[in-house]
Amino acid sequence: MGKWHLAIAVVCLLAPVVRAQDPGVDPWAGGRDYGRPPIDLMDEEEEQGWRGNPEGPDASINRLYRCRMNGLESAQYSIAELLLQRSDAKGAIAALQAVLDKTQDEQVRDLTRFNIAEVYRRRLSDEENAAACYRKVEGMLRHKASQRLLNLLAERGKADEALKTTEDLLAKAKEKGEKLALLHRLATVYKRHNMPDRALAVYQRIAKEFTPDDMKEILAGVERDVAATIQKIHALQQQGDQEAAERLGRELHDVRPRELRAAGRWDEMAVYEQAMRRGFRQMEMMERARGEAEGKLREALERQRDALQRAEEQRRREAERAREQGREAPRKAEF
Repeated sequence: MGKWHLAIAVVCLLAPVVRAQDPGVDPWAGGRDYGRPPIDLMDEEEEQGWRGNPEGPDASINRLYRCRMNGLESAQYSIAELLLQRSDAKGAIAALQAVLDKTQDEQVRDLTRFNIAEVYRRRLSDEENAAACYRKVEGMLRHKASQRLLNLLAERGKADEALKTTEDLLAKAKEKGEKLALLHRLATVYKRHNMPDRALAVYQRIAKEFTPDDMKEILAGVERDVAATIQKIHALQQQGDQEAAERLGRELHDVRPRELRAAGRWDEMAVYEQAMRRGFRQMEMMERARGEAEGKLREALERQRDALQRAEEQRRREAERAREQGREAPRKAEF
């Protein structure tokens, strides 16, 4: 196995550990809190299971989503949860706001905004403040926040506002695949809240605005991106920049797939996985071919060395015979 393959193998083996330690776990929480999965990766069924209430009828709404954070931030989160248990939702928001005001971690900031929105929605029925907080969430969690926001608006019968919110999100989306996923999300929300006519209109819009060629280009773009990233990893490895190669490998193996899944870009996710497998196989073949070429070069050099050794041995024997016959072997010219 070449150095490049060893680096990728290490990245792939460590990826589950990285996921467990990075986005979804607060090691300070301990106990049942430690195993909370990343919110951006949970579908509704998984989330309902995690939010189960083994400790009583109100346990599920007293739990906050967590991520990796420092000890002080974790303490504020625990304060907020304990205040929620006392039905002090405003006090919980104040504790979370203290985290939001001081944290320098973008992931903690986005998750805290999401949690504040959840408290406003679930405990205070304050849809205006909840919506405002959902809209401020950025990063990978923005997909889950937009889903919550659309459901909130649909529950309140604000279908037009849900459409406007989606239009705003579409304007910010940089990739066509994300735009397609946003429209599907809106249609699903309409169906779930018994608005079949509006859902139909969204699906008709998808059929009008997207063509088979668009789909081919979206998926081809995924394949190009994966291939280009693998080539970059290989180049970095050849340059001896192991740290950068592993960082890019982690992004390829973990970060980008999580982004696609969180956004609900299922077609792209399937192609992404196929492209990764294909790309690694191609790189393996290149490594094997290079190894075979190096092996042939070594064999050629060994044959040349053996020929030189045989020639030297022949010269030595001839010199020995010459001495035995009373003749001196030819001497090198002296200068």
